[in-house]
Amino acid sequence: MSEVVVQVNGNKPASLKGDSPTKYFPPSPALAPSLNESRKELLSPNMTIDNYTPTPANGNGKFGFTKQELAALVSPHKDHSRLAQYGYAPGIMAGLGVDENQGLSTASGNVVIDRDIRLSAFGANRLPTVKPKTLIYYMLKAMSDKIMILLSIVSCISLSIGIYEDVHTEIPSERIHWIEGFSVMTAVIIVVLASSINDLQKDKQFRTLNAKKEDRVVKGVRNGQTQMISIYEILVGDILLLEPGDVIAADGIFISGMGLKCDESSATGETDAIRKGTGHDCFIVSGSKVTEGIGRYVVTGVGESSFFGNIMMALRVENDDTPLQVKLDGLAERIAKLGTSFAVLLLVLLFLKYVIVTMNQGGFGNGANQETGSEAAQQLVKILLVSIAIVAVAVPEGLPLAVTLALAYATTRMMKDNNLVRVLSACETMGNATTICSDKTGTLTQNRMTVVTGVFGKNAMFEGDQEISELKSKIAPIAPGSADNSARKEVGPNGNELLDTIMEGVALNSSAFEGVDDSTGKTELVGSKTEVALLEWAVKSGFDYKKIRAGEKSTVVQVYPFSSERKSMSTLVKVTRENGPPVYRMHVKGAPEIVMRSCDRVVLVPFSPSATAIKFEASRASDEASARNRRPLSEVPATGSRSNPEGSIIYPLDDKIKSEYTSIIEGFALQSLRTICLAYREFSVEEFNALVNGPLREKVVAARKAERAAEKLGNTAAANEGLLRAPEPAFLTATTPGSSALGLPSSGTDSTSFVESHVSEEEIITEADVLGHALALNEFGGHGLIVGSIVGIEDPLRVGVPEAVKACQDAGVFVRMVTGDNIMTAKSIATKCGIYSKGGLVMEGEYFRTLNDEQMAEMIPKLQVLARSSPMDKQILVSKLKEYGETVAVTGDGTNDGPALKMADIGFSMGIAGTEVAKEASSIILMDDSFSSVVKAILWGRSVNDAVKKFLQFQLSVNISAVMITLISALVDSEESSAITVVQLLWINLIMDTLAALALATEVPTNELLQRPPEGKRAPLITFRMWKMILGQAFLQISVNMILLFVGPTFFGFKELAAAGGVNGEVGSAIVTEQRLILKTIIFNSFVFLQIFNMVNARRIDSSINVFRGITSNPPFFIIFAIIVASQCIIIEFGDIVFKTHHLNAGQWLACLLCGSLTLPWGMMLRLIPDEFFNAIGIKTNLETAHEVIVEKAHQIEMEKIGGHKTFKQKMNTKMQRLRLTNYNWLRGGKRRRDDEVDELEVPQNMHPSQAAIANHFPLINRFFSPYGLPHSINSSNWFI
Repeated sequence: MSEVVVQVNGNKPASLKGDSPTKYFPPSPALAPSLNESRKELLSPNMTIDNYTPTPANGNGKFGFTKQELAALVSPHKDHSRLAQYGYAPGIMAGLGVDENQGLSTASGNVVIDRDIRLSAFGANRLPTVKPKTLIYYMLKAMSDKIMILLSIVSCISLSIGIYEDVHTEIPSERIHWIEGFSVMTAVIIVVLASSINDLQKDKQFRTLNAKKEDRVVKGVRNGQTQMISIYEILVGDILLLEPGDVIAADGIFISGMGLKCDESSATGETDAIRKGTGHDCFIVSGSKVTEGIGRYVVTGVGESSFFGNIMMALRVENDDTPLQVKLDGLAERIAKLGTSFAVLLLVLLFLKYVIVTMNQGGFGNGANQETGSEAAQQLVKILLVSIAIVAVAVPEGLPLAVTLALAYATTRMMKDNNLVRVLSACETMGNATTICSDKTGTLTQNRMTVVTGVFGKNAMFEGDQEISELKSKIAPIAPGSADNSARKEVGPNGNELLDTIMEGVALNSSAFEGVDDSTGKTELVGSKTEVALLEWAVKSGFDYKKIRAGEKSTVVQVYPFSSERKSMSTLVKVTRENGPPVYRMHVKGAPEIVMRSCDRVVLVPFSPSATAIKFEASRASDEASARNRRPLSEVPATGSRSNPEGSIIYPLDDKIKSEYTSIIEGFALQSLRTICLAYREFSVEEFNALVNGPLREKVVAARKAERAAEKLGNTAAANEGLLRAPEPAFLTATTPGSSALGLPSSGTDSTSFVESHVSEEEIITEADVLGHALALNEFGGHGLIVGSIVGIEDPLRVGVPEAVKACQDAGVFVRMVTGDNIMTAKSIATKCGIYSKGGLVMEGEYFRTLNDEQMAEMIPKLQVLARSSPMDKQILVSKLKEYGETVAVTGDGTNDGPALKMADIGFSMGIAGTEVAKEASSIILMDDSFSSVVKAILWGRSVNDAVKKFLQFQLSVNISAVMITLISALVDSEESSAITVVQLLWINLIMDTLAALALATEVPTNELLQRPPEGKRAPLITFRMWKMILGQAFLQISVNMILLFVGPTFFGFKELAAAGGVNGEVGSAIVTEQRLILKTIIFNSFVFLQIFNMVNARRIDSSINVFRGITSNPPFFIIFAIIVASQCIIIEFGDIVFKTHHLNAGQWLACLLCGSLTLPWGMMLRLIPDEFFNAIGIKTNLETAHEVIVEKAHQIEMEKIGGHKTFKQKMNTKMQRLRLTNYNWLRGGKRRRDDEVDELEVPQNMHPSQAAIANHFPLINRFFSPYGLPHSINSSNWFI
């Protein structure tokens, strides 16, 4: 029996007896000194990294694995035994020809040297492009429309009958019966082509947009340097880095990391975060999300060969219609049913008229005065064509097309305005947003952090670049002070040691790194803006952070990444000192309020004021609030006091020093500075080892046992009954009696792993496991810290933010700031932005989350700033606002912002600072992270809604008038033919459905759209003013055409036609036939020009008289207008055969133009009719705004709480009706008059209408708005009024 050597936790191997060769349990990768040392335990016996050469399996001799072999690692399930067979990460990397530290090698232009070979062997990280739909596809789709099918069939019948008649006609000049059928067929082809080409262009636009929205960059290692790599450029063999918030872009195998956990719920359905690492799950699955920790992995699967790629290939579906499209489809269906009813009515009436007239004139037969069979068939086909044409005109196919065009145009233009739309419906919804919960950093500010001031050891101050550059000369001369056990004073570090310690923390306790900007080619720092600012501060102070990172003096032992819950980041470092034994040092940085809770001591140095700060203090000496509790900086404290010790000392952090630090922090906050506390704690090697191998290990073991017990408790026999489980991975379980896949002896025939059977929990847990546990962070960084420095970081406002906030307020959109900054900084920035105003509420998240529902209902309407908030606070705020009836937009950038972004009606993620989780949860990505882009989204959202309404207003007026004119003229005509022929109707239909949609959907939005309140969620598509214009214009068009039809012969001097009885008379001589044709041409021409001018009139859906405002900024409108006019002129003058038109003289043309132009003055008259006139006759004209919906919702909630008394409810309902928001001046602040029963209320400036209304309605809220009626439970330290 051979000896088995088991290495546990990297300690000296323990000897065991077994039948298998030597194996090792590997130590933590985080503690491994090199690749060879840290990975060799994973290889087979007598095998090292240097001699491991996988057998080439893909035939090209370059790589050790094929694409299929690597894909089999995770598909259909994670195959641990296969991974063990491949040699784990070292074997994979060796087979792929890549080094962990160097990554893939690149040539000039940052192109991987063997890129083409890897692409050929493993493919690209792109899914196969969906084959674009061709023009033929869209033509077939357009032809599948029922109306087009009917027209095609009837036109073919008409053409066949016409050809039959022409064949039997002896006179060549009379062989024209085929023309009508052919004309209809040609018109159908033109309509189908126009619709198909438009759909094709729209599809191309969305494909381009989708390609942009899916692209992103990840961190990777190439040529030994950390770089940003596009996900489309990831290759098999790449070494990628993982951080919290990353969405994994390709499959791979874990190499090294610290505390790495992934949420694979979206990929595998596993609800709990899965820990990754040696001894745990080593598979990194694409599509999953990093929830905590950091790590690196080697890519093994890309594109359709990856786990997520396989899923996406199976889930490819067409985009769903937006809510507006669905609503318009329903409206179009109802209109189509109404139009079809008219068409059927016309068909029946014309058929009866034709039969009755024919029977009275000789009947059917082959006699001289009788209708032959072919003539009867031709006439019936003509009647059928007219009826179908009415359906074609009545059915508003252009409505869905209009919203599609508007969305396509808006999303394309929004991309230029730095809004990348991921969810189309967000365009529509954003236009009616009532409130925005905005982040501060990067959204309202520039996200370009710079350290501008700070304190070292509490008493040494600096401010400005000049003093920062002199910081080393200022701090370095400080000598250690003296200890005093009675006062609990300890000897502090000298100036150089203090500087080195603080800058060591800045350099090592950071995830920022150097990268190359692709656009400029310059090297710059990449990472958190705060960390970048701290590194730049170190450089300005004369320290080389790269030298600190690369030096042998300090070695990173464990990193605890930044957490939004902890609002801090920590790093454990082992430091080798020249004049003493090595020590372990814990560096912590974060929000002062959070970090200082874990501090019990502080470094104090001699007093050294900042000259710049003294000048600044003098300039604001009149500000009593800022100077109330502070000693003037120019006043030197007594030597030997805590504010001016003789040397550097470490002193207990008592209440007085805490108060002094609070004063410093508030002073920074009043300057709108973000404050960062830099603290540390030191352990001797003996203390560290005793802690790690003693109490801390025991706590971790106990915690692990508790976790395992909880898991076992969940896997009860009852839960497992009837389940067929897959076997455990072969490398963890015994495969044959007496042995295991690890080559270790098992306990008889039991399949329990050797690890569980023979190695205790204490032996399994490595030092890295102990250090990586949350308990270690609490033990090392949760108490006993020393405050070293506090710095103030400035992030100036973005250009145009105050104006953008004011624009939102003018638009009736209430802006709130939700930030993680301290309350003073948040209030200062909010004041500068215009978000905070007198009478508003500023609150801390810690207090906000403790409020009950009643208190939230009181405070949220007035809440303007939520500071020190957690992602959960934001989620609570969003849910409550939606409950109150608000349409909520939210901005977010962090992983934990995902739930709030998903919950909001519109989620905005940050394109620059946002994590991939936030981007996936959002509806729109702000490519520049700027709040001004949110305002542009509101503008475009309202533009989309307006574009659809403009087209709706235009088309319905055409629908009504065309149907009625066709119906009336066909009934009175002696030949049962409409004044407007089938082909002419199809041309009008083309104008309505395609050209007008293009013209009205491409209007460029103006700031005028922001000068009105948002519409309510229940607001109708067609407002009263639109109905007034639709019915008014339809009345005008019907009247004009009927006058031309019946009075035209006399007006235009058609004596012969008038004498024959007009259009209702018998067709006699050729002159009568010609005049009849000219009159119908005039009617057709006038009708088209009525539509052309109505297109201009439809540009306004409000009561504004000037319909030409902004028309010069819309070139597509001019182009389409010109195309329609030119086409109409050609049709009239040269389309006699197809369109059955006749040449018109100048007078007749002038008459047509005058008739068409009547639309504009008539529209002006309709707009001048006051709404009060209609209100007086009982017609409701007021459009319900979003604010009224909010008020009504709040009223409903209050009623549900009150319950009970019916009379009281009725009284409240009556009061609610009196307090409706009907005056837009309410949005700007001011007074509102009410009945004598209710006193006037002064509305705070910039107050949201819903807030004021709710304050008026309900006693609780009204009491809250009074300065003397504040709830007594409110802690004054958590809010500002």
